[in-house]
Amino acid sequence: MARLETSGYTPVLILSDAEWLSLRTVAIGGHIPKGRLARRLRRGGILDDQGITAPAAAALHGVAGATRHLDVASFAPARPGQRAEAWIGPQRATIVKHEPDGYHVYGLDECRGALCLRPVA
Repeated sequence: MARLETSGYTPVLILSDAEWLSLRTVAIGGHIPKGRLARRLRRGGILDDQGITAPAAAALHGVAGATRHLDVASFAPARPGQRAEAWIGPQRATIVKHEPDGYHVYGLDECRGALCLRPVA
């Protein structure tokens, strides 16, 4: 399932549960996985022999430097539950949306439009 989408303004990783957990471990300094899972991540352009590829790293910078983790869920009678996580660091954040087709992982720099990660005075 591992896919790297680069057509938008920021790279998006689309991952299964196991792929996300494994990649998150690599992003915080863990070992590069081996076996079938690693092959899927390599085919998707997310991992190589040195670790996370440059295009994929842009989506994961917030995980490595995170000082805060936010996990949000919302429920409404007419819609299925929705869940998102944010791994927030001083300069970057990684947003993980839980979608029906997998985890969508986005990277945000210090400031993107209305969303700023700088402290407000």
